[in-house]
Amino acid sequence: MIHFFEQGSQIDEYLPSGPKTSEIIFTLSAETEAEVKEWTDKVKEAGGHIFHEADRDGTNHHGFAFTDPDGHKFNVLLMEQGM
Repeated sequence: MIHFFEQGSQIDEYLPSGPKTSEIIFTLSAETEAEVKEWTDKVKEAGGHIFHEADRDGTNHHGFAFTDPDGHKFNVLLMEQGM
């Protein structure tokens, strides 16, 4: 599953704003809260840096955000049925 976020969305807190930015964030879809936890453990084991711990946001999505050892940004997001 691929999600596209536009400027002015909740993803803004993870990316710098402005016309000269070239930052992107990759979103990985999780199927369960347990899978979010598995991703968290794998990221830590691989040397990634979690910069937003797993939680539920105002829209009740569950996930976390991290950078890989090269600084590329990702988030893992659980969007449950009916949301």
